[in-house]
Amino acid sequence: MLIRLLERGHEVCIESSRLIIRSANNQPVPESFLEKHSGMFQEILDRIKPKVYEYYEYSVAAYDGRYPGITLQFRPIFEGEYSFAIFNVELTRERDTKAGRRGGKLPPGQFRIKSERCGFYQFWLHSGAVFPRRLSAFHDYMGRLKGILFTAECSRKEPKRLDAKTIRPLSISAETVREAFLPDMVQTNAGQTPDKRRTILPDKVSTQSHVNRGLQPKSTTGTSKYGKAVNREAGIGTPLSPSIQRIKDQSNDEWTARFCSPADHHQGMVS
Repeated sequence: MLIRLLERGHEVCIESSRLIIRSANNQPVPESFLEKHSGMFQEILDRIKPKVYEYYEYSVAAYDGRYPGITLQFRPIFEGEYSFAIFNVELTRERDTKAGRRGGKLPPGQFRIKSERCGFYQFWLHSGAVFPRRLSAFHDYMGRLKGILFTAECSRKEPKRLDAKTIRPLSISAETVREAFLPDMVQTNAGQTPDKRRTILPDKVSTQSHVNRGLQPKSTTGTSKYGKAVNREAGIGTPLSPSIQRIKDQSNDEWTARFCSPADHHQGMVS
């Protein structure tokens, strides 16, 4: 199916650790089609084998007894060493509460950040995970990071340590996917590729959380266990949700036949 889509000028890529399909004529992609063919995400990973990591746990401590921080542990999806990243956080109470006085230690595993300018806040913002209501409640949301694949640069001094400022959700461009699966058609099909449109990013209110898929650290199966499929219409990214436009009175098979049939291809389905 992936190759059939690419041969007919449709775009398939990964953005922010989500599978995205853009039809050549901006026809909405049904939810059922995306779910049925979600295995394309894994196919792309297996073919390209990008250097990606999955978060699996965290710990907090005062390093050298003076510098409070949080350590995020990442494991590679393919070959490679387990890695980590460190962010500065606060491990003491900001104000007096019934649970303790200002300056007292927070319970084990809990932490807080001072402001939205902190590195950990920026990391969370880029991840696309749901934000807690308070800057002191991130510890309750750490599980939201599971199911997201990340890329990052390694520290020059410590190979196993990731540069915290460079950690981003996995993205693989449509051009890279096309080159990986149709290397002999990249030049000949250049004129069939739909015009590039400016991507409009959704605001924080509409951003959907990643779903914990129970990922395996190294997968070679054909079943997708990563990311979420996303329907793109006119270049606007929208995570899968009940609000996605459905194609009524049309079965998944009927839509698939129309989407990929040679007849439609010759009738201008692919611009």
